Amino acid sequence: MPNLIDKIGDWNPQLLRELKGRLKFFNVAIAVATSLLLQLVVFLYQFREFPDEKYSLTNTYCRLSQTYQTLQKQALQESNQSKIAYFNDLALKNICPQNQIDWQLWWRDHWEYIFLTFSVIFVFTLLVAGTYLIINDLAKEETRGTLNFIRLSPQSETSILTGKLLGVPSLIYLVILVSIPLHLWAGSSAQIAFTNIFSYYAILAASCIFFYSAALLFGLVSSKFSGFQPWLGSGAVFIFLIIPILMAPSYSYNSNNSVTWFTLFNPVETTNYLFPNLFRITHASPLKNLEFFYLPLGKSFVSVIGFHLLNFGLCSYGIFQALKRSFRNPQASMINKGQSYLFIAFSQLMTWGFI
Repeated sequence: MPNLIDKIGDWNPQLLRELKGRLKFFNVAIAVATSLLLQLVVFLYQFREFPDEKYSLTNTYCRLSQTYQTLQKQALQESNQSKIAYFNDLALKNICPQNQIDWQLWWRDHWEYIFLTFSVIFVFTLLVAGTYLIINDLAKEETRGTLNFIRLSPQSETSILTGKLLGVPSLIYLVILVSIPLHLWAGSSAQIAFTNIFSYYAILAASCIFFYSAALLFGLVSSKFSGFQPWLGSGAVFIFLIIPILMAPSYSYNSNNSVTWFTLFNPVETTNYLFPNLFRITHASPLKNLEFFYLPLGKSFVSVIGFHLLNFGLCSYGIFQALKRSFRNPQASMINKGQSYLFIAFSQLMTWGFI
């Protein structure tokens, strides 16, 4: 462990500073306990619909729900009095026999429910809570005056900012890491393709880099908001993420408009594309019909995920350039003249591509 700590300190002193301040025994114990408790609650919540001895004949997992009328008709045609009495008794009691419950399907759906629930929890926990912590950390550093000392250190801007991105939300990362084994097990048990699962992880990691970089930039340039910055930044992220969930019942298939570019920054939208049962809606995700300059990106799984990662990568790189410029001198403009031309050209290209 001392060797590992020395290596982290040699590679990124700022990261070591952040980890030492946060990864204390009490904090780590609370993070692990919170993660385990959350897993237990999500796992048990679905059991409220566990098929018991009073499970209805017309419910989803009763094999007789769809075949009841057909079998009863056959019994009448065969004049089989015992079968007729059996089905009449079932109809009166409205109870599905235990041997007619499709347990395999129930457990598959149960694991899928757990997987999709954690997929949404991961997005909101990482992006909303992580954004809050990063902006709040910068506000505290600014108030204490320690941010100016960091600016005067011989470390490069990239090293300092990377240390912030990896170190400040470290407890959030720990909560998610402890939940990953159950998430993977649930996805495997629900027969979800591992390519989709790992694509989800890639999109989630890319979105964390983008949103955390934007949070750092917002924290550096929003000192006039005083102590309100963390709530303002994390609240804006929360509203942005929840829009697809609120609009899920009325999703439009038309994705040929300039607003489509902004939906690419929302990992909830991509999660719905990767796992179609996320919102329990009958029609497909709008990303299925995604086009860029009439190139049918939505027809291919690889092109959709690749385009998302490319978009996140380019935008995160642009934000990092502005961060490096603003970090040393907060009074300077975020980007120089040449970068402003590139920004306008890139934004116009992305906007036109979806029209």
